[in-house]
Amino acid sequence: MTLSKGVRVSSTTLGDGHSSLIEAVDSRTLTDCMEQLQEAYVMSVASTAGCSVTNVTRDMYGVDLELVRSFPPPREEISVKAQLKSTTRIAVSPDRDYISYQFSKREYLERLSGIRRHSKYILIVMAVNPRQSYWTDSSHDHLRLRHCCYWICLEGRSVPEAAKPSIRIPKRNIFDANALSVILDKADRGESLCEM
Repeated sequence: MTLSKGVRVSSTTLGDGHSSLIEAVDSRTLTDCMEQLQEAYVMSVASTAGCSVTNVTRDMYGVDLELVRSFPPPREEISVKAQLKSTTRIAVSPDRDYISYQFSKREYLERLSGIRRHSKYILIVMAVNPRQSYWTDSSHDHLRLRHCCYWICLEGRSVPEAAKPSIRIPKRNIFDANALSVILDKADRGESLCEM
């Protein structure tokens, strides 16, 4: 199948063996491209908020990156760590005030729900358009990413017994520069990120 832009599209099969409605430009690289798209989104938001992003090269603690706001000396920088998840399976319904996300492993939710004295963790989930060629569009004055990221703090949350537990993220929790600034302000004051 070829779209009007000349982009070649193929259907793909997900890692769990289920057939998919995804239209990938190249199904061999789809997952990597989804991660890359989300990282670009998060980096753009951090840049707008005056923050930097440090990628974590080994995901040993359920962390993909750290969002850092620095200050002139002698004040110490403030940061939060984030786990990134990207999926085409989220339906953003106008009838609901939340989106549902299902973890592929219970362990991911267990790590995010732990009580942390120092570094705080957030989950950033990106709802990705199933048509890869539609992920972005541009003109002379903008580059637009279709769909967006939502964030949530799960610290202290009880973890259900399910092997693949689901959570609800309020749709008001759009991950943008204002949200990141509020998150870092609260972390700086030692306040809970779960009460926003």
